[in-house]
Amino acid sequence: MKSRALLWLERHGVPYQVLEYDEVEKSAEEVATKCGLPLARVFKTLLVHGEKGFAIVLIPGDLQLSEKKCATALTCRTVEMADPEDIHRITGYLRGSVSPINPRRPVPVLCHETLLQDEFAAVSAGQRGFELWLKSQDLVNVTQATVLDCAR
Repeated sequence: MKSRALLWLERHGVPYQVLEYDEVEKSAEEVATKCGLPLARVFKTLLVHGEKGFAIVLIPGDLQLSEKKCATALTCRTVEMADPEDIHRITGYLRGSVSPINPRRPVPVLCHETLLQDEFAAVSAGQRGFELWLKSQDLVNVTQATVLDCAR
């Protein structure tokens, strides 16, 4: 069965490749190693929450989220990681397999500026054990992401 992310990409004619791996803990390091990708090209999909609502943030596997930079970008005083029970309710995906593509509820997407430093990037395909490999600019386009420095 295909995830909502894959169905959306197919419906809109966006080319992609699915990389399959045996998942143990679903860390960016694990995905990079098992898929043979540089850690900096595997983007973590994080759900954050501030006083103005939720947002999805994409950061490379070798960096950490900067809550301060995200808060500034979202014009919030502060942001923090969303509660685990909010993840499925907002995104429609299970924790550990959140794709930035076609979330259940439309939310802003922030993407770290290094995404556009290479032609391709990897993000979760919306199912455990599956990663999407697609053109970086296509990812920005389909998520309508704001590209900025949102990591430390």
